[in-house]
Amino acid sequence: MKNRFYLKEFQFFDREDTVVFNILSVDGDKITVAVTKCGKISVSDYELHIISYLRIYERFPQTEYMLKNGLCAYAENITLLKKFGKDKQFCKWFIRHRKELALPYGNTYNVTTIREAYKTGRPLDEVKHFLFAKKQFEREARFNPIRQLFPGWKLKTYFDYIEKQTISDSLYLDYLNACNYLGVDMSEKQNCFPSDFRRAHDIRIRQYSERKAINEANKKQELMQKIAEVAEKYLPLQHNKRSAFICVIAKSPADLIHEGKML
Repeated sequence: MKNRFYLKEFQFFDREDTVVFNILSVDGDKITVAVTKCGKISVSDYELHIISYLRIYERFPQTEYMLKNGLCAYAENITLLKKFGKDKQFCKWFIRHRKELALPYGNTYNVTTIREAYKTGRPLDEVKHFLFAKKQFEREARFNPIRQLFPGWKLKTYFDYIEKQTISDSLYLDYLNACNYLGVDMSEKQNCFPSDFRRAHDIRIRQYSERKAINEANKKQELMQKIAEVAEKYLPLQHNKRSAFICVIAKSPADLIHEGKML
């Protein structure tokens, strides 16, 4: 005859009160439990997952501590349990924030959010919303210049800024591209976060257009100069009387365009 061992009583805190479970019977994969909460007793049937729990408890006894503090949703998370065993400060932080963490299944914070909140000391909800916004933002490859300007948590400052200024990412990108073209020092706060963004945007875009027009005019002048130099070099061929063909040397971009159309 095989011996059977039942955990007769178990309790944990669910953010409101200490809940006590008393096992009444075990039948196959079903377990009947008397639940005592706020002085009231109810009897319910649950699916039995005790084997899975015992396997984790054997490796990480701290899982019981999580359950007793109402952190059931994290009790089988191996990543968190490993960190519990290695980092005592994290363990203390986790228990200190148990009221925030003890959420219903499906609404819990993921491991990345928890570790980032612990690392930065920021509220869990703030970290959760920032990481979600960051993930959505990173899907747009065209915003890479903005991400390079605001790495890590600096991106949170950027999000707060564009929300306050009621502007879009695209509008800020136009401003950033213009500033980069003009060689503006974007490490200066007044440049990356101007107090009146729309005014600063209009000024930089106008300066950008003027500078670009000047640069293009200079490039055109350089091109014409180079064509003129080449034309002068080969001009003697145009008057070569020994050849039966006439060689017309282009002296400007307009001559090249005309020749192309004639061909």
